[in-house]
Amino acid sequence: MFGYAYGEFDRARFSKFSAELKAEMREIQVNLEKLSGPLSNHRMLLKNGLKVMLNFSSTWSS
Repeated sequence: MFGYAYGEFDRARFSKFSAELKAEMREIQVNLEKLSGPLSNHRMLLKNGLKVMLNFSSTWSS
């Protein structure tokens, strides 16, 4: 989000990726809500989630 605000990429690219990422996040959220019971691999889930978040800048630049 901040890349657009700082002029690092144009609005069209921001809109495209923003919409895609928001849709993906909604899909993940829906799937997580379908889970019953506690997560057995919550540490792995957090680790992978953090890895994705830290790599967002490379996603935006491609």
